[in-house]
Amino acid sequence: MFKFYVFYHNQHKEYFDYIRKHHGNSVQPSRFETAAEKLFNPNTNLSFRDFYCVYTAYHYVILVIAPVGSLGDEFCKQCLPQLNSQDNEFLTCREEDGMVVYHYAQDVILEVIYTDPVAISLGTVAEITGHQLMSLSTVNAKKDPRCKICNI
Repeated sequence: MFKFYVFYHNQHKEYFDYIRKHHGNSVQPSRFETAAEKLFNPNTNLSFRDFYCVYTAYHYVILVIAPVGSLGDEFCKQCLPQLNSQDNEFLTCREEDGMVVYHYAQDVILEVIYTDPVAISLGTVAEITGHQLMSLSTVNAKKDPRCKICNI
């Protein structure tokens, strides 16, 4: 697994300007980026949402992070499989050498849904650089019957 430090959301700058002006600073091609510990920490729970084959070596995984005790957390506990934040194959948060370290799986495209509003003041908005993807659609996603990973 690879270490990570931030979560981000890609949108056009105008989107974030609109959110600031019309939606009280809560996020709805720029990128919103916040430190991982702001959204994923001992006060949050992690749930598994879905797993798609994209007919490559990679797979598309959707996880949900919810603050403990929130409405989103209660919903996830009732409807989704719960993951151990310190020990799972997709996204982890654990203490190493006195510091909290975050890791994500190297062989998946990972989408993380956060259940509560996120204040823009918790992070920064920057322009997207390079060849970074906007959110991918899973509308036509299917499982490949020959895939040794999907068919476990």
